[in-house]
Amino acid sequence: EIEEKEYPLMDFLIFTGRETLQELGKFDDRLHDSYSILDYTLNAHMKGCKNLISPSLYTGLLANYSFSPLDHKAHLQFYTKWRGLVNHSPFA
Repeated sequence: EIEEKEYPLMDFLIFTGRETLQELGKFDDRLHDSYSILDYTLNAHMKGCKNLISPSLYTGLLANYSFSPLDHKAHLQFYTKWRGLVNHSPFA
């Protein structure tokens, strides 16, 4: 059974209101596609928004697949952007 729970970042679908999207801005196109939703939800968390999994919205979890392979540069870009701004393990 899925329980409603808040997370600092997620890599699933995003359901949100237009006002929230306008407040947070667009996706960071400097980052690799595989990090786009992780980055967006972490940005939302850092700005005080809640990233929730809600049983009422649950229809399945979709991975954020990218058309281009990840490389070391992509990992460095993401982790350098958030270095020092989050705990050692933002996935905990």
